[in-house]
Amino acid sequence: MEMTPAVLRDACKKNGGYAQPLLNDQLFLQCQGFGKIANLEPYVNLKVLWLEQNGLATIEGLEKNTILVSLFLQNNAISRISGLSALGNLRILNLSHNYISKIEGLGASCPLLETLQISHNMIPSLEACEDLWLLADTLSSVDLSYNKMERSESDAPVPTGTPDLTIVNFFKKLPNVSVIYLQGNGLSHGMKNYRKNMIVHLPQLTYLDERPVFADERRATEAWGTGGDQAEKDERALIRQEKKDELTSCVQTMAKAMEANRETRDRLTKQWDEQREREREELKVRRQENKRQINLLDAEEYDVRGVVEIEEDDAWEDIRYDLEKKFDAAMKLENTFKKIHQQEADVEALRRKVDEELKDQEERIALLLEQTAAQDAARIAKAAPKVQHVDPQSDDTLAVAAAPAGPSRLQESMNYWIRQLDKSDDDVLAQMESDLQGYLKELEPGLPTVRAVNVITDAAVTTTVKAKQPLQKMQRAVTQAVAVTSASLREGGSKNSSREALWESFYAWETRNRK
Repeated sequence: MEMTPAVLRDACKKNGGYAQPLLNDQLFLQCQGFGKIANLEPYVNLKVLWLEQNGLATIEGLEKNTILVSLFLQNNAISRISGLSALGNLRILNLSHNYISKIEGLGASCPLLETLQISHNMIPSLEACEDLWLLADTLSSVDLSYNKMERSESDAPVPTGTPDLTIVNFFKKLPNVSVIYLQGNGLSHGMKNYRKNMIVHLPQLTYLDERPVFADERRATEAWGTGGDQAEKDERALIRQEKKDELTSCVQTMAKAMEANRETRDRLTKQWDEQREREREELKVRRQENKRQINLLDAEEYDVRGVVEIEEDDAWEDIRYDLEKKFDAAMKLENTFKKIHQQEADVEALRRKVDEELKDQEERIALLLEQTAAQDAARIAKAAPKVQHVDPQSDDTLAVAAAPAGPSRLQESMNYWIRQLDKSDDDVLAQMESDLQGYLKELEPGLPTVRAVNVITDAAVTTTVKAKQPLQKMQRAVTQAVAVTSASLREGGSKNSSREALWESFYAWETRNRK
């Protein structure tokens, strides 16, 4: 993958950086598969640059990154240290897991370098690392582990306590180096008493290989360096005794302090016990008081609850009584409404029945009147010609001849009053009575009088009597029909007071006429 400006810009954005190169002080380019460092010129303010786990073979393209402080190039394919001449401010450099066989140019290019990690490379010996001596004033941590450093043929066995010159003399020229990693090399494995010799001859050493160098280890190792194994043993025993004495002294000091403060402690303990006893008594009194108040509250609550329950029972009883009373009243009202509705239904049924009976009676009366009027009219019509032959010039004869018109008018009047039977107005009844009397009076002058009988012949008298008989029969029929209708209405028990009054008036009129 090529390191283009767009790729660099995307890397900045992806890791919380800025699209403007000048604003970035760190750049994450690890694990991208880059084969070459390029296009970093705009990033002049970079201080930290991650380029690990790529495919870089050479170090280049960093000429403009002059203020770079940390550079991580581990896990690449670099075989030679170069291209760092512009990194005068570099302090941390990681070149682990590469193919470097010699350290060169670091002293001149990176004079401020403090930490160098160059493990898992191809360095064959310490002689290939002599360029580090140029960094004696600044270098403090060196990782040369897991390289190809084997024991040199020039190294000869030395007496116990004498350091191996190959390793010790190399690091003596780096007085500020306090952290050294040399594990994984044949050189360190083949050196007898390697750790002890390194600790004895490098007093600034604080961390060697996989563990730190503690003060007790340095004391024992320095004793070994001066007196051998027995001196080391004695020194370790002395260290243990010192720790024991220190602990004993601490305990004694504590005991003395406790004894010195016994009186104060006893006094404070007594005060504390008294205070605790007082607090217990106060707590007991408070509990009793609380219990008493709780009992009083319970008693008051019980009394109030009883009163409330009684009041609630009374209230519910009153409510229940009122509801029952209202329910009974509602039931009575409902029964009353039922009776009223039933009575209305009965009255309606009776009214319909009475109306039907009245209608039947009216039809019968009308039929009877029609039949009677028709019969009387026929009889009068038969008798009228005989009267005309007596005296054509007589006024009485003309009156008799005009008699047939009387029953016809009476029939029409009767039909009219039958239709008016439903009316209950007294004025209508009086008018009806007046009209009937008028019709009867109109009929009476047309009948022959006693004076006329004396003038006309015996035949005329006979004819006059015969002509008067049908009219009397018609009057009796009307009277009889009225009487029958009135009696029928009275027997039916009609509830219509106006109609009953009408029929009573009609009956009185009929009685007067009968008399």
